[in-house]
Amino acid sequence: MMKFKSIILSFMAICLMIPNVITPVSAATSEVKVSIPKFAVEVNGKKIDNLHALYPILTYKEITYFPMTLNYAKSLGLSVQWNNKNGLSIQSLASRTPMKADKLGNNSLTKTYKAQIAAFPVQVNGQKINNTTEKYPLLVFHDITYFPMTWHFTNDLFGWSTEWNSISGYHIRGTQNPVLSDIFYDDASFLYVRSGTESIYKISKALDGKYTLLSEQENDTIMEKVQVNDEKNAAPQAVSTDGTVSLKGDNIYYKEQAIIPLESYLKKIEESKKTDSETVSGIDYNANFTKLDDANSLLSVTVLYLNHIPAPYTPHEKFEFVIHNDKASKVEGYTQWVEKLIKNQDGSFWISSSAPLKHDLDTSNFDRIAQLALIDKDGLSYNINQQLKVQDIDVLYADNQSLLIKAYNDRLAPTRPIKIDGFYSIDTQLKATKMADSIPGIGYVDINKQIFVLNPDNNTITNVTTKKSHKWWDYELRTDL
Repeated sequence: MMKFKSIILSFMAICLMIPNVITPVSAATSEVKVSIPKFAVEVNGKKIDNLHALYPILTYKEITYFPMTLNYAKSLGLSVQWNNKNGLSIQSLASRTPMKADKLGNNSLTKTYKAQIAAFPVQVNGQKINNTTEKYPLLVFHDITYFPMTWHFTNDLFGWSTEWNSISGYHIRGTQNPVLSDIFYDDASFLYVRSGTESIYKISKALDGKYTLLSEQENDTIMEKVQVNDEKNAAPQAVSTDGTVSLKGDNIYYKEQAIIPLESYLKKIEESKKTDSETVSGIDYNANFTKLDDANSLLSVTVLYLNHIPAPYTPHEKFEFVIHNDKASKVEGYTQWVEKLIKNQDGSFWISSSAPLKHDLDTSNFDRIAQLALIDKDGLSYNINQQLKVQDIDVLYADNQSLLIKAYNDRLAPTRPIKIDGFYSIDTQLKATKMADSIPGIGYVDINKQIFVLNPDNNTITNVTTKKSHKWWDYELRTDL
């Protein structure tokens, strides 16, 4: 019986080794001494049992070394390939597979082991690694290539994040599948969060990790409430300009007032004719009115040129004007469709637009930005993006006189906010007060005026007001990962 168990255990060990990329011993030279760390190590939130791992985490020259087995690599979004001619090749993947437990080893935390410096070609995402010049070279241990967890490899090449502290040890976090999409509703105790599918997550505001998935009936109930809220601040239905806007000569007119000169567009058309025989002469425009109150209206005009290029890619520019006392005044720098219109107690109006997240960018919406402007009761306009010197402004909350906004320049590079970026309160006197610095993600203000931010890249929600946050691993939120 004991002999039979021994055979079974040996067979299991062989099976575990088969799917790994085996590095020939002849391709590794120069022995070095390595050890197995006594501190805890986690990979994507799962503890590594270094005492019993067949391929344990190692340390060399006080640097943590990570085994690039197929199991680990795939769980961290990497593919690993080996052949005798080209050596080892590692590529980033869009998908990942769950990490499997590795408990077929028997290691000591007090002894040293021998590893070899890798002497074969290595490429990471097409970039050749010169192991002879690396301060912390790639190693081979148990016929598996080990990578040093330096910033160059973890962050620059693999796109991982790492963290060390003396209490919880060393953490390696690979890229996550975005599961949580945006916070769109809340009540006294919960945030309601959309996912990439039709599922809605009900997440505790305590950010203790607790959540439930809503049923289809619960989804419908929440969405009805959201629709009511959205309709409150939606821009009114635009109406026809009834011939008050016209194109005459080199200008677009509001009644007899020239409001948009067309010379620059006509020049672009003539330039295009020199290289593109399909170029069409002429300029088109669309125009409509949105009534604010008895004294003020918005006039929205879109100029379209190079009309041989099909929609939605036809080159165009948008303009916004305030009509007051039958005179058009341009809202300087406002170039987007008005999506929200918020009336204030003093008779002024906020107008705003939204921008696509970086994950939703495509050729049809890349030029959209989130803008905010104030129109006072006398028809004067103020561009808040220009005032705060930011590219995008998201309106998160509105009362009768003020807004809570996220103002930022880092939508396409959310890990690099600048000093001006942040969360602000701004009133109709244009007094802006910074409440907190910007952090990556999508802002949301709840019914208690607490600011939350959801970062879809790593499924993290942060309460900016209390500075508490929680991160969910994608496999916690989706059982299919």
